[in-house]
Amino acid sequence: MYHTCKQGRINDALDDVERRYKAQDEISKLKVDLKLAQDDLKQVVEEKQVTLALKAKAEQALIEARAELEDKKKLDASTTNMHKCLRLKAEQERDKLKEEKRKLEHFIAELMKHNEGARSKLGKIKEICDE
Repeated sequence: MYHTCKQGRINDALDDVERRYKAQDEISKLKVDLKLAQDDLKQVVEEKQVTLALKAKAEQALIEARAELEDKKKLDASTTNMHKCLRLKAEQERDKLKEEKRKLEHFIAELMKHNEGARSKLGKIKEICDE
């Protein structure tokens, strides 16, 4: 009975050592797997950081492009307003010149009437003098 007990303890110790060895082997494999997973995670994080940096640059470029587009829109709007203003002034000046032309034509027509009247009077005076 003593030998059986002793043999049982030895077997239990051997089983315990075997379980410890298997556990240490599993722990070693898990450490290797953990190291690989950490390396993969590190690589993914680095790629993510590069992607985020590129995204930030793209967003900055987009913001700058939008600002430039807005500036161009403002410039186009001001240019359009300036052209409208200049066209309006030119139309007003044209209208003034047309009015002056109409007045001058009327004045010339009046002068022509007076001229015809003066000629007819001169013609009558000439007739009277010739008689």
